[in-house]
Amino acid sequence: MMLVNIINKDGIGASWKFEGKEINIPFSENGRAIFSEKYNLVVAMNYRRKVFSLDMHVYNLDGSILKKIAPYTVDRLSYGYITKSDRVKSGIVVIADYSDRKDDFYDWQFEVDLDNFIISRVVDRAY
Repeated sequence: MMLVNIINKDGIGASWKFEGKEINIPFSENGRAIFSEKYNLVVAMNYRRKVFSLDMHVYNLDGSILKKIAPYTVDRLSYGYITKSDRVKSGIVVIADYSDRKDDFYDWQFEVDLDNFIISRVVDRAY
């Protein structure tokens, strides 16, 4: 399944076909959705750079919201964007940064854990 970003009257969202129907989910113009092949779920995030909150939801293929992803609890982070990674089970990481450098670096990859619906661990530096 491939997600396609679409522009509609409400802004930008994601759409895909499921059981003959077109499914549309809205998100902000700075958002993105990624399909997790391992879980057959769609993860969508509204980007709010430099804000210490997370707006990420998991959708079933029928377009219904399954769960909201809980933020990382160890440190306070500013969540930038989601992207694919073959280094984590879900295939999805979020790039987030600390307000101060950690190990001489700001931006890090964090696992989007779709078993527990949380940002679970640091994967690696983002760049």
